[in-house]
Amino acid sequence: MSDYGNLAQMYGMLRGNYEAGISIDREFLRKTARLVQKHTSAVFYDEQTEFYTLNEETLEKILDNNRPDTVKVFNLLKTIRSIVGQESHHSPYLIPIGERAEQIARAFEERQLTTKETLKQLEFLIREGIEGKNAEAESDLLPEGFAVFWLLKREGMEKAETAARKVQDAIKQFPYWERSAEQKRGLLIAVYKALIEAGTEHVAEFAEKIMKMLGRRAN
Repeated sequence: MSDYGNLAQMYGMLRGNYEAGISIDREFLRKTARLVQKHTSAVFYDEQTEFYTLNEETLEKILDNNRPDTVKVFNLLKTIRSIVGQESHHSPYLIPIGERAEQIARAFEERQLTTKETLKQLEFLIREGIEGKNAEAESDLLPEGFAVFWLLKREGMEKAETAARKVQDAIKQFPYWERSAEQKRGLLIAVYKALIEAGTEHVAEFAEKIMKMLGRRAN
């Protein structure tokens, strides 16, 4: 673009939407600028616009406007990252949603997904987050227990709630598991036992996902 104002806007968009800690060098900026140019005739992005509330209204604000799809993708990513960053400590079920959003973002950057596909997948994640928020409000599970339930439910486990309650009880039994190697082993054993009793065939895989999610929440 010859317009330096648009270029500055684009740079601000990239800085604001890509993962914190990633260095955006000139070559990366040029490549992404070409990608944005390919799908948009101009950059319609307001750095001050924030859609950080997890509800249908947020989704409508992002999707129901005249902005190009590429900009909608960036705004969805910014929204998901902000929501996960602000709310995952007390609603850890959001952590896997944030991780999947980053996987989608990388696939989009590497052109493994089209803009339309990326937009569709990110919209699905937002809707999953909204559904989870409503379900969590109606659940009597603690945040950690609900996060385990939501993860296992998404994986199609029939006894997801039963397993989640057992993991929740184990977390109470080993409250210092994130600082004590012995308690962490105790919790991991309890997680394995809960998954085995729930009849899953992928015990090690699910146990790893649960411990990773709980570990990120603890940090």
